[in-house]
Amino acid sequence: MKLISSLSIQGVATTYIAYLRQDRRNIIEFVESTPPPYRDRMKKWVIILSSQIGCRMGCRFCDAANYYYGNLHTEEIIEQVDYILTKNDHYSPDKTQKFKIQFARMGEPSLNMNVLDAMLVIRTRFKNYIPCIATIAPSGSEEFFKRLLMIRDEFVDLQLQFSINSTDDKFRDFIMPAKKMSLEWISGYIDRFYKRDKRKPVLNFAIDSSDSVNPEVIKRIFDPRKCIVKLTPINPTQSARRNIFDICENSEIINSRLKRVASKLSDYGFESIISIGDLRENIVFSNCGQIASFTGRQL
Repeated sequence: MKLISSLSIQGVATTYIAYLRQDRRNIIEFVESTPPPYRDRMKKWVIILSSQIGCRMGCRFCDAANYYYGNLHTEEIIEQVDYILTKNDHYSPDKTQKFKIQFARMGEPSLNMNVLDAMLVIRTRFKNYIPCIATIAPSGSEEFFKRLLMIRDEFVDLQLQFSINSTDDKFRDFIMPAKKMSLEWISGYIDRFYKRDKRKPVLNFAIDSSDSVNPEVIKRIFDPRKCIVKLTPINPTQSARRNIFDICENSEIINSRLKRVASKLSDYGFESIISIGDLRENIVFSNCGQIASFTGRQL
C-alpha cells in the first residue's frame, strides 16, 4: 500500500488516501476518528476501513459508487489498520475503552469473505475491539451472513448495521439499484442474529427531507425488541447533489427532521438513535458516502 495523501482536522478525523498493487487506479480510503462527545482516543477510537476498491452497488448518494476494481485481500484490509496504529504508536488500542473497526468506507463488505478473515485476525491482536459491518445485504451474500452468524460470539461485541434507507421498495431500489435482500429477509436474519446479552442489530436510514421512512412498515416487518433504528442525514456528496437529494448542512434543521421520524418510531416501541456527527467531517470527506479522492478525479 502506498499513501497518496491525507486530510485531517485535529481531534475530529483523518482521511487517508492510498493505492494498492503498484497501480494508481486501485485507490482506497480509510479513516480514523475520535467521535463526540469524547474526542479522546482513550475513551473511543474508531477506524473505518475499505473492503473493496470502489464499490459496484451503485448507491446514488455515495461517491464510492463511481468505480470498482474488486475485493481487497485479507492482508490489504489489515494493512489499513496497521498504518493508522503506526501513525499513532503512542496510543494503545488495548487501553482504549471502546476500540471500534468499521467496514464502512469503500465497498460492500458482505461481498468479500476476506472481511471475516480479517476480523478474526484482528481479534487475535486486540481482544477488546468491536467490529462493525455496514451492509445493504446484496443478493449473493448469503454465505457471508451464514458464516457471520457462526463467528458472532468470537467477539466481545459485534455491531451489524443494515443500510435500509427507505421503506418504500421502489424508492429503495432507486437509491440503491443493486439487487438486494428484501426487508423480510433482513428481519428473519435479525431474528437469528439477535442475542439478549449482545448489541442489537441496527436498521440505518440516511434520509433527506423526503418522506421515505414509514414507521408503520418498520413495525409490520421488524421486532422492536431485537433491533434499533439509526437515523442519519444524507451527507453532501457529489453523487447526492447530482441526483438531486435535498442536502442540508444545518445541524438544527437536520436534528428537527430526524426527531420527527424518531418520535413516530417511539410510538411503535422502537429505540432510535439520531446520528448527525460532527459536520466538520464534511471538510475532510470522512463522513459516510464521501470520497476524498473522487473530488476532481478523472474516473
